[in-house]
Amino acid sequence: MTEPSTGLYWTDGVPFLALGAESAAPAGPGATLRVAVEGPRGCVGHWRRGAGRQSCPFGERIEATATDAQCVACGNADAGRQVARDRAHDDGSPYRLYLAWFGDETIKVGICSAARGTNRLTEQGALAYTFIADGTLAPIRAAEQTISGAGIATERVRLGRKPQLWWSANPETGRARLLAAADQAGTAIADLPKITTASPEVMHHTRQFGLDGELPSSYRPLTAVESGSVLGGRVLVASGRSLLLDTERGAVLLDARLIAGWRLTTSESAPSRLPLGLPVHPATSHATQPTLF
Repeated sequence: MTEPSTGLYWTDGVPFLALGAESAAPAGPGATLRVAVEGPRGCVGHWRRGAGRQSCPFGERIEATATDAQCVACGNADAGRQVARDRAHDDGSPYRLYLAWFGDETIKVGICSAARGTNRLTEQGALAYTFIADGTLAPIRAAEQTISGAGIATERVRLGRKPQLWWSANPETGRARLLAAADQAGTAIADLPKITTASPEVMHHTRQFGLDGELPSSYRPLTAVESGSVLGGRVLVASGRSLLLDTERGAVLLDARLIAGWRLTTSESAPSRLPLGLPVHPATSHATQPTLF
């Protein structure tokens, strides 16, 4: 039986939609996707450091509307989530501290394994970023908490908030705000032990994500898929775990977490059985919605 899809993932700055354990479809801006969804929806398993992805040992089912395609046991065992939840053991591996800009005034501080390169930043949908320090897990985590505690940056940005900020993705604005935050952060962590600070160098993802051109004035979010759904469209924007698709029904925002856990196959059928939410007009609404700090 085909393995369930793990959803949208990034490799060396290029997004792919997983169709199974060994197959994937390119999902960058300009790509055309058309996939059939087959159930039941199941847990995608967990990632084990040094051993890769492991199948769910319990064969747990996942609700169709859930945005988390891991069961509780696999979520707790997942190496990446252990780091995010501050439950990972410091084994001396190198980590990096970053600041990431998501649009407007939204700046996040976070950590990532040095071995992952910049994949963590593309997976999060950061419009721009800069690394500001290096060290092992415990001191880098302390630096992250110091910056967050000082109100310089937040540790979390809701995924549902990120697409609404695409319409404010001005690279020069992002560069200026990141450099200002990096200056404050550098002062805040200057005396912390066992970290090496780095001069900020701002890198941008706006063109890579497809945000350097004109965006539609509105979109409708896909609220769920089900067994028998066919999803299709041309990718306008690929950022983090989200795809903005040009479809026969207009611009549709896909939170790719909704299709993780289903079995996906390429299809020639017309898109169908795709419930959509009410239209969102981010170009006029983003300025009135509070940043998550």
